[in-house]
Amino acid sequence: MEFIPIDFSPEHQIWARESISRLELALESASENSRSSLRPFELPPPDEPIASLLFAELLLATPNLQTRLCGYGTGSDGDGSNDAEENDAVGGERVQAIAEQTLSLIAQWFVDLIRSASISFDEQGNRLIQLLTAQKASTLYMMFLGKGFRHCEGRLLQAILSCCEPKAVRVGIDLLVDHPPRDWTDTSLAITALVQTDKWNVSDVFPRLLDSTNPAVLSPALDLANLLVRERGANPHPAASRFDSLLTLLGGVTQQLASMEENPRRFSNSVAEIQKILFNSVSLVVSLCDFFALSGDSRAIGKLTQALDLSHRRIKVEAAFALAKLGEERARNLLLEMVSDDASRPRILAYAHELGIDERIDPQWISSLSKAKSDLAIWLSQPDQFSIPPHHLELVEQRTLVWPGFDGPQECFLIRFEYYLGETTHSNIGFSGPFSQAFSLDLNHLSPDQCFEIFLAHDVEDPSEARYRWDRIPTFSSREAIRLVEELTGQGFQEVQGLAYCEFLGHRAVLCAAIDPQGNPQVVAWDGEMTLTTTPSPSALDLLHLQWKGYHCMDALTLE
Repeated sequence: MEFIPIDFSPEHQIWARESISRLELALESASENSRSSLRPFELPPPDEPIASLLFAELLLATPNLQTRLCGYGTGSDGDGSNDAEENDAVGGERVQAIAEQTLSLIAQWFVDLIRSASISFDEQGNRLIQLLTAQKASTLYMMFLGKGFRHCEGRLLQAILSCCEPKAVRVGIDLLVDHPPRDWTDTSLAITALVQTDKWNVSDVFPRLLDSTNPAVLSPALDLANLLVRERGANPHPAASRFDSLLTLLGGVTQQLASMEENPRRFSNSVAEIQKILFNSVSLVVSLCDFFALSGDSRAIGKLTQALDLSHRRIKVEAAFALAKLGEERARNLLLEMVSDDASRPRILAYAHELGIDERIDPQWISSLSKAKSDLAIWLSQPDQFSIPPHHLELVEQRTLVWPGFDGPQECFLIRFEYYLGETTHSNIGFSGPFSQAFSLDLNHLSPDQCFEIFLAHDVEDPSEARYRWDRIPTFSSREAIRLVEELTGQGFQEVQGLAYCEFLGHRAVLCAAIDPQGNPQVVAWDGEMTLTTTPSPSALDLLHLQWKGYHCMDALTLE
C-alpha cells in the first residue's frame, strides 16, 4: 500500500523528532557498560494521535535505530570477563525493555488514531488514515517479528485489524496466517480487535483465517467464528465450508492427545514443550467441539465420541455438550455426572441450562460453597498459577465479612487445596468469596483468623504503605525504628537484629530476628502495641509482614 504523504504540522514535526532523539539517547545509555548509566526512558504522548504516523515514519527511515532496537551491536568490546558479560546482558535487557515500550506505545497511539479518525476527518480522510496506519503497523510488525518483544506483535496486529477498512483487515489476516506471532497470547490479542466491533466484513476474514495450520491461530479463529453465530446471528457459520477438513482435524488432534496421555515423552523430553503442545491441542479441540455443537450436523458424532474418551476434563465436558446438542441422550447424563468436578462445574451448569436439564442437578452443586470451590479451582488452573485444577478441595472455614470495595457483607471461604504429585502431596489454604486467591506462602499452620487477615491485608491498598530493608531505612524514620527495637529488647528478647521497618494504615513496626525469653530463635514483629512471632524460615519475613498488616486491616474494619 503506497499513499501520498501527509502534510504534518510543525508541532507534529517537533514532537516526532524530539521523540526519536529521546529514543536514541535511551539506547545509547542502555549500551554503556555501567549499571549506573541507566537514564529513565519516557516517550510523551502526541497532542494529536496522527503525529504517531510521523514518528513511525522516522523510525522506519532510520536503519541504525532499527538495528539498535533489535538488540544488535549492544555488546561491549571488553576482554570477555564476567563483569563485561554481565554488563552486556544488562544492556541487552535494557534495549529489549526500551523496544517493548516503544512498540507498545506506537501500537496504542495507532489504535487511538483509528478510533478518533472518524470524528476528526471526513469519510475519505478517515479511510486514508486507517490505510496509512495499517501500512505502518504491518511494516513494523514484519520488521520486529520473532524478536521476542512481549505482546508487541499482538498489539501491532490489533492496530491493523482495528482499522476495519477491508484492505487493512485482509492485510492483518494474511499476516496472521502467513507470519503468525510466536505466542498464542499475541494471536488472541490481535483477534480481540475483531471481537470488539462488528464494522468489518466477515468475507474479509473467513474462510481465509481458517487456512492457518497453527493451533495458536486456528483456535481463536474458530472461537471468533463461533461467536459470530452465537451472539451476532451469522448464518451460515463462517467455518461451514471447512466442515469436512475440520472434522478430520478433530480426529487427528484427538489421536495425538490420546497418544500423549499414554506417553508424553513420545513428543518431547522438555516439560515446557509438552505443556505447550498440550495447551494448543486442548484449546483447538475445545474450539472444534463448539463448532460442531453449533453445526447441528450428526456426521460429527463419531469424532466427538472419540474425544469424549479422552481423560482431559475440559475436553470431556465440551465433547459431551456437543454430543448432547446433536441429540445424544447419554451425553446429557454424562454432563450431569461430571457436575461434581469443581473446575468444570460453572460451565456444566451453563450447558445444563441451555439444554433444559438444569432441574435434574442436585441442589448441593449450586450452593455458595460449591461456587466458592469452583472459583478457586479455576483460579488455580490459570497458566500463571498451577495450570491444572487441584485434585482435592475441602472447606476450612466459612464466614460473612465486610470486605473493602464491596457493598454489604460478603460470604468468604478458606479452602484447603491439594495436588497429588506422585508420592508427595502439595497442600495449602486458598481464599474464595469476593475474589479467589492463594499464595506460595505456606498457610497450613495458621489459624482461620490469621488466614482471613492475611488475604485481607494483601487486598487492601494504602498509598502511604512502606517497607524498608534495615540498611535502607530513611533518615526521618530511623529514630522510630531504633526506639521500637529498644522496646523489643526491654521485653526480654535478646540478640535482636533489625530486618525491616514497615508503615501501614498509620502504624509503624519493626521486623527483627531475635532470641525469645525462652531461648528460641524467632522472627518478631513489634509496633509498640502488639508482638507477633514465627519460627525462622525463608518466607517468615513476608508471612509475618502480612500477618501484621492483616491484624490492623481487620481491626480497622471492626472499628467501622
